[in-house]
Amino acid sequence: MNALRSLPISVLLVLALPLTAHAQSDSDREQAARLFQLGQDAFTAGSFDEAAISFQEAFNLDPHPVLLFNLARAHEEMLDLPAALAFFRQVLTMSPSDAVRQAARDKIAEVEDTLREQGYDPRTVTSDQYVPRGGLVVESTPPGARVFLDGDFRGLTPFETQRLDAGAYELRLTLEGFLPITESVDVVGGRVTIRQHEMPSRTSLDEYVAPDPARLIITTPERGVTVRVDGRRMGYTPVEVTLAPGRYDLHLENQEGDSWSEEVTLAPGQELRIDAPLQRSLDTRGGPSRETLAWIGIGTGGALLAGGATVGLLAAGDARRYNDRTSDPGRAALRDSARTKSTVADVLLGSGILIGAVGTVLLLTGDRERPSDDPLEQLVLQPWAAPGAAGINLRSRF
Repeated sequence: MNALRSLPISVLLVLALPLTAHAQSDSDREQAARLFQLGQDAFTAGSFDEAAISFQEAFNLDPHPVLLFNLARAHEEMLDLPAALAFFRQVLTMSPSDAVRQAARDKIAEVEDTLREQGYDPRTVTSDQYVPRGGLVVESTPPGARVFLDGDFRGLTPFETQRLDAGAYELRLTLEGFLPITESVDVVGGRVTIRQHEMPSRTSLDEYVAPDPARLIITTPERGVTVRVDGRRMGYTPVEVTLAPGRYDLHLENQEGDSWSEEVTLAPGQELRIDAPLQRSLDTRGGPSRETLAWIGIGTGGALLAGGATVGLLAAGDARRYNDRTSDPGRAALRDSARTKSTVADVLLGSGILIGAVGTVLLLTGDRERPSDDPLEQLVLQPWAAPGAAGINLRSRF
């Protein structure tokens, strides 16, 4: 089953890079940056209409592809998929960065698939024509039950559709040898409703009426966490899921691998709210932990400092011998040796200080943030040396 929204909300923040010199003036750029921040805050708070207004006004002042991408995301969350699709396509015409271009292409493919699933032609549908449709999944034990919606036969269980107009439907399941099941189902535009039933044995002549469904409302400290119920992806937090009464395995996981799992039991008509605290996964990336990298940096920095100090002492010794031997034929060699060792000592000391400082920062901030897999956030340390000078280059791409 394809989720109606498959890109986590956190993508908005990943792509929310500082605005650059696209604006016409400094005042325009400052105003665009302020509106951009207002849009971010509104988006995070779930006020997508306000976010769209702020992003649009910021884009008018500073036509940056990131602003347009975020404007498209706001319209997507507002369930205006035709407008979102148009904005995502426009991003590709603005010479965006590789990361933004790929994200826009992924979103275009996703939104087009969703529109097709809902019965619309993504090439021609407009916002005026589009009405968000909802999904319905019906499962039964045993499978093979006939599915009727408002009296119309739709298929056999397991049954799935993404093309239902929002509203209330009468769901009826029939299977030879079992009592029929009848219940009312509310389909919400842009959401998937799941019904799971165990067909009752025909022990009486009375028709079985399904109990009232339960509602499961899931939130997390961060938005955009993937929610799975019995292994089926149901969307991203915050999310509301309608389920038949029963027991379910609930699993949440974010892009960094932090997760939370619990078995929940839902009673007929129950509304269960869960604010799930994600637990940090151990070694989710298969590489060394942040603390390990920190101690490696500190140890490496210390070793470089010790090496630099040793070579510096040797350079000082050569310099003293050079000054003492005013007429020695080997005096020139001592001078060259002192200069070379001094340069090496400077490189080692500079590298040791910088690498040790990075390790210390990683160690001190290890409890507040996670290491990033994004290669754009990686630091590159590059020692350099030239006649009479040496140093360290620190490069970062973002």
